[in-house]
Amino acid sequence: MRYTIRAYDPGLNVVDSEEYVVPVQATCANPARSRKKADLAVTAPLGAPRAPAGFVEPPPREGVVVTGTTKGIFGFGPAASLAGALAVAGAGVAVAVIASTGTDKPPTREPQMELPGVTFLASTPPEGSTLRLGRDILDITLRVVSPEAVTGVPILELFQSPGGPVCATSLTRGQVFLSAGFGQNVSLQVASPTLACGGRLEVGFARLRLVGIFNGQGVFQTGTGGIPDLAVRYSVAP
Repeated sequence: MRYTIRAYDPGLNVVDSEEYVVPVQATCANPARSRKKADLAVTAPLGAPRAPAGFVEPPPREGVVVTGTTKGIFGFGPAASLAGALAVAGAGVAVAVIASTGTDKPPTREPQMELPGVTFLASTPPEGSTLRLGRDILDITLRVVSPEAVTGVPILELFQSPGGPVCATSLTRGQVFLSAGFGQNVSLQVASPTLACGGRLEVGFARLRLVGIFNGQGVFQTGTGGIPDLAVRYSVAP
């Protein structure tokens, strides 16, 4: 399972974390016990601050009942306040669970639209590394924003120079669905040399294409429509 964490600040600016990979298996030798109900009690040492540095307690809101010695420090609903309590408990902060009367609703924050384009986020091994294509696998994560809604199979191609032959292509993966103006992180693996560029080369550019799963026609591509190919650097050795 691959996932990222997206955070919004009060101005609704978006920050995405790097991509994390968690192995998933069908069975577990020591499965965790599930509970239908749990209680939380977090207390603070004497003299501990009511909230950690950088956090300000919000004023009371109508329709919110507070239990314990202080309010939920993040000003969210019950579930979010509970998660916040767990996150800051190690800092010695006194927190309590907010019990909602039904009128407490966290503010809705819609994702922000982004300018169309493709941005390099990260790769393993990192950019600038020497690869042995055919033996090493290059994992690349890109941020993709399409100007229109499209569905297709992503293909990443590596070049030495613009207009040159394709030196390597990505492995096949499933379709991706892009909404107009809303970015999505796409991860691809490159492990297939085409032998069109020889056994030793310097990769300078990458092109992302989305093709239809049935007709094979391109529905999105860098290098066209004002979206340039990506400038990347990798050395390829036999």
